[in-house]
Amino acid sequence: MQKRVNTVLFQEQERDLQRRWAQFVEGARFETVMAVLILLNGLQMAFEVQHSGLIRGHDLGYGDYADSPSPWPGAERVLNVLGTFFGIVFTCEVSLKIVVLRKKFFRSCWNLFDLFVVLCFLVEASAAENGSLAETTALRLARLARLLRLMRVLRQMHGFDTLFLMTTALQSSMYVLAWSCALLFIIQALVAFSFNQILAEFYSFQRPPQAAG
Repeated sequence: MQKRVNTVLFQEQERDLQRRWAQFVEGARFETVMAVLILLNGLQMAFEVQHSGLIRGHDLGYGDYADSPSPWPGAERVLNVLGTFFGIVFTCEVSLKIVVLRKKFFRSCWNLFDLFVVLCFLVEASAAENGSLAETTALRLARLARLLRLMRVLRQMHGFDTLFLMTTALQSSMYVLAWSCALLFIIQALVAFSFNQILAEFYSFQRPPQAAG
């Protein structure tokens, strides 16, 4: 009898712990922190694209870019480390949600979207590690899928209802302005990153032949 009581108490404690973790991973604070990390990841990707553009300009011998074979010394390593850091954080987030939410995780389209983006990151990381998918279509698609992570911020933009309070509350107006700027940044970044990935291969073919030495 005592053993059965202990089992019931243990199961109740386990369910209570799981409910607390579920409330934590689905809470507004946790989602807001992840949204901030996603925006920071977007800035990292923007610097990464800018850096690759400078290198490509040098390879093509375009204007002043030809004079700088190594723009932003050390930037490539720093950007790669930051990209890996963000990828690991988002992988841990999805893994935590799967463990805590279990079947409920797969009932949310946003969670499935997060899982897809994380899988694309793992494919890209695996390709970078062993070079098996170097510059293949699969790798380019994985890189493009990584950009979709910015779309996750959209589900945090509950503050659009406060647009009606802009004339009466400064705090509400600043809240809306911040998310509006984030939305504009996401749209511009998605367009810019997509064109960069699509045109990168075309520019590579336009590279002038090296002089015979």
